[in-house]
Amino acid sequence: MNEKKKRRVPAYLRKRKRYIVYQVWPAGNPTPGFNDVDRAIRSSVRSFLGDHGAAQAGVWVMKDRYDPATGQGLVRCVHERVDQVRASLALVTGIGDARVRIDTLGVSGSIRTAKRKFTGDENGTNDT
Repeated sequence: MNEKKKRRVPAYLRKRKRYIVYQVWPAGNPTPGFNDVDRAIRSSVRSFLGDHGAAQAGVWVMKDRYDPATGQGLVRCVHERVDQVRASLALVTGIGDARVRIDTLGVSGSIRTAKRKFTGDENGTNDT
């Protein structure tokens, strides 16, 4: 019965996160689904930053924060790599056979503020 408790990493050792709000603009096609957008963003980050840089950036495309109706979503990354991840998003030119453009609407330190400032949700509490 000598079970060890998992210890959390102390706050001063954790990497600070930033949330990038993006919008997918398809060229005359319907907005692609989350899996296609996720694959395109991860591929772009990996090709632009390399495997090591992508790992350091800690990119996480948030599935529950993507709205296929508007094409808006959130990407989480480490605060030190925000500019590089934004550049990677701008380099996405196609998803599958469809031509698309991904614009960055803004960057925030919390999900609630990102939603309030950049998606038009005044309270930042709408989970859709």
